[in-house]
Order: sequence, then structure tokens, then C-alpha cells
Amino acid sequence: MRTLHIAGPLCAALITLPGCIVGEIRDNLVLANESLARVEVQLQEVNETNAHLVELQVTLEKLATIDTSLTNVDNELDGIAESLKRLDDHMVSLRRTLQSIDSTIPFLQIADDEEITERPPDAADEPTPGSDPGGGNDDG
Repeated sequence: MRTLHIAGPLCAALITLPGCIVGEIRDNLVLANESLARVEVQLQEVNETNAHLVELQVTLEKLATIDTSLTNVDNELDGIAESLKRLDDHMVSLRRTLQSIDSTIPFLQIADDEEITERPPDAADEPTPGSDPGGGNDDG
């Protein structure tokens, strides 16, 4: 009998024990499913981010191509700027030559006097509008 008293509560404990384990397993499965749902949402966000990164990489490649083109254009413009500087130097030299001719032979008036900002120091005085540089007469 004594064995019966011990066996009774032991059997009751054994009967309820599997239910507790099953309940814990079920609770743990529910928690695992919730965790998997959160992980799935995070994976979707990561996939969207990856898609944006791919688009960004394509855009950056296009911008790199544009940057290379702009660098080439800039280099070409530097060459043009040097050519323009040489042309400016040549034009200044030509202007000085024309001014020199005008100062030597004033009646030719090759250089446009309005554009002359600086007269050479050895330039002769120009005739005044009423005077006749050739010594001739205005009447005819």
C-alpha cells in the first residue's frame, strides 16, 4: 500500500509532465515563428536596400563616365585657352606694328584711333581736323 501511495502521485506527475513539455514546445515554436517573421521583414528590407545599392552603382558608373568626358573637355579647353593667349599676344604685337606705321606715316591712318588706348612714346602729333597735312588747299 505504501507503494501505492507513492506510485499514485508519481503517476499523476508523469501524466501532467508531458503536457508541460508539449506546452513549452508550443510556446517556443510560437516565439520562433515570431522571430522568423521579424527576420523575414528585415530580409525584405535588406533586399530593397540591395536593389537601391545596385541602382546607385549604375548611377555612379554613369557619373564616372560623365566625369571622364568633362575632364577630357576641360583638358581640351586648356589647350584652347593657350591658343587664345598666343593669339592675343599676336594681336597685341600686330596692334603695336600698326600704331608704329601710323606714327611713322600719319596720313595712312591704318589703326583705328578710337581703339588705341595707349600711344607709343615716339608717335608724332596727329593733324588737327581743320589742317591739311599735305599742304594742299581744301577748296578744290
